[in-house]
Amino acid sequence: MEIVRIGDGSTGQHSTETIGVKAANLARMAALGLPVPPAFVLPIELCAAILRGETAAKQAVSPTALSSSSRPPAGGWAIGANRC
Repeated sequence: MEIVRIGDGSTGQHSTETIGVKAANLARMAALGLPVPPAFVLPIELCAAILRGETAAKQAVSPTALSSSSRPPAGGWAIGANRC
């Protein structure tokens, strides 16, 4: 179980059963080159593990684990911006 990143240049395919319909559709759009703001998604199983109180799952969403995806780029984020 790991965090899925979307809109950061990755082209991985993710199933709707794993990350949900909305996130899977955003990942598909990003893979096609459409402008999608950088984001991270917690897979459904990771959310369930957090709710069960599993330590490893909580560590996966620690500020250290999320730091690379939660900071805006130097110029800031803009909707539809070219992030090349």
